[in-house]
Amino acid sequence: MNTRAASDPGEDIVEGGVIGDHFRILRKLGAGGMGEVYLAENANLPDKRYAIKVLRRELSSIEQYGQMLHDEAQRQARLEHENIVQLYDYFRWGQRFCLVLAFVEGQTLADMIEASPGGMPEKRALDLMLYILMGVNHAHEHGVLHCDIKPANVLVDTEQRVRVTDFGIARDLGPAAAARRGVVVGTPAYMSPEQIGDPEHVDHRTDVYSAGVVLFEMLTAKLPFKYEDEPGGVRFPQLTVEPADIRDHRKDLSPQLSRIVTTALQASPAARFQGCMDFHEAILAYRRQQRWRRTWLPAIAGITVLAIAGAFGSYQWKKAVEQRAEAERLENERIAQAERQANEAQARKTVEALIATALKQLRSLCRESERLKTREEAVGTATAAGFADLVIKLQTQVNDIRRNMVDYSNSYADQLGQMTKFEVPVVNELLEAHPLQDPEDARFLPAVRSDHAALVSQHRMRTGQELLSSCTK
Repeated sequence: MNTRAASDPGEDIVEGGVIGDHFRILRKLGAGGMGEVYLAENANLPDKRYAIKVLRRELSSIEQYGQMLHDEAQRQARLEHENIVQLYDYFRWGQRFCLVLAFVEGQTLADMIEASPGGMPEKRALDLMLYILMGVNHAHEHGVLHCDIKPANVLVDTEQRVRVTDFGIARDLGPAAAARRGVVVGTPAYMSPEQIGDPEHVDHRTDVYSAGVVLFEMLTAKLPFKYEDEPGGVRFPQLTVEPADIRDHRKDLSPQLSRIVTTALQASPAARFQGCMDFHEAILAYRRQQRWRRTWLPAIAGITVLAIAGAFGSYQWKKAVEQRAEAERLENERIAQAERQANEAQARKTVEALIATALKQLRSLCRESERLKTREEAVGTATAAGFADLVIKLQTQVNDIRRNMVDYSNSYADQLGQMTKFEVPVVNELLEAHPLQDPEDARFLPAVRSDHAALVSQHRMRTGQELLSSCTK
C-alpha cells in the first residue's frame, strides 16, 4: 500500500493517505448522492477500523450540506445501541466534512434480499425485523426519527448482528423541530403516506410504516406497491392504493403474519402499530402462537389417537406421547423464560436511557435559561442605545432560545411520562443507582426522582416555568 505521513486537505482522498491527523485510508467502500464512504484504520491503533463518511468536495462549499452532516452527527451522537451503527467522531478536514462510524464487516439487508428472489425464510426475516425495530425504537426514545428505513440502511455483520445506519435525513422530535421541517425527503418506495403528503406532521409511526415495507420485501422479495417504473405503476401509489398481501406472493405464509404486515402498512398512522415496540410485541405474540400450534396441537392429536388405541392396550405409545409433550412444555418454558429475561434487560436499558435523557434535557433547559437572561439584558441595552438592527437580531435569538426551552421542557416531561410505563420499584432502583455522567447531574438527579414520584402518585408534572426552580438549587 502506498502510505504517507499525512494528506493535504486540499487533495483528493487517496488510498494510504491520512486524514484528520490519524485516520489512514485503506480503500473506498462506496459513494452516494451526498458523500463517499471509506474504510480507514487508526494510524496510532492499526487494529481499529472505521467507516468514514466524507461529504463530496463539490458540496462542501455549500453551507446547508455541511450543516446536514453536522446535524447527522449531533443526532447519532445521542444513540448508543447494539442495533445502531456507533458514531465515534465528527471533524472538518480542510474544506471536507467527515463522520467517523464503526466499520461493519458484512452485507446490507438489500444484498440479502437480492440473494433470496423467492423471499427470505420466515424465521430469518422475523429475526432480522425484531432487531431492526429495537434499534429504531431506541432512536425514537432519544427523540430521533430515522425517516429512511430501507434494506440498504440495515447492515448485518459476519456474526449476524443487525445494525441500522445512515441517519442523514433523520429528524428531531419536538414542536420547534416540526415547525422547521415541511420538506419531502426519503426513499419513495419506503415512505409513509404522511411523509409524502404532510411532511410537517410526521411522527415515530412513519418509521413503523417503513419497517413494514421492509418486512414485506424480506418475505416476498417484492415491494407492496407498483411504482412508476413498472407497468400500471404510479409515482406515489401509497397515497391512493391499498398495499398487496404477502400471501399474494407466498402462499406458505400464514394469514396471521399477513395481518401483522398489513397493520404496519396502514395508510392512517392511527390504524398502524403505535410504536416499534408494539410492532415488536405483535411478532413475538405471533411466534408464541406458532410454537403452540407446532407443539401442543400435535400432542393433543396424539392423545386423541391414544384414547382410541387405549382399548387395544397401547400403553407404551401413550407414554411416549406424554414424554414428548412434557419435553415440549419444558422447552416452551425455557424459551419464555429467556424472552422474559431479555425483555427485563431491555426494559432496564430503556429506563436508564430515559433517565440520562431527562437529565440532559433539564441541564439544557437551565443553560438556555441563563442564555435567555443574557440576551434579554442585551436587548435592553441595545434598545436604550438606539441600535435598532441589533435589537432585531438579539430579539430573534431570544425567540429561538424560548422555543428551545419549550422543546427541552416538553422532552423532559415526555421522558418522565415514559418512565411511568415501567415498574415503579425498577425505576426507583435505577434512579438511586444512576451514574453521574455529568458534573451537574448531582444537582439535577434529585429533581428527576421527585418529579417521577409526583407523576406516579399525583399524576402531576411541573410546568416549564416550575422546572426552572431546579436551575437555582
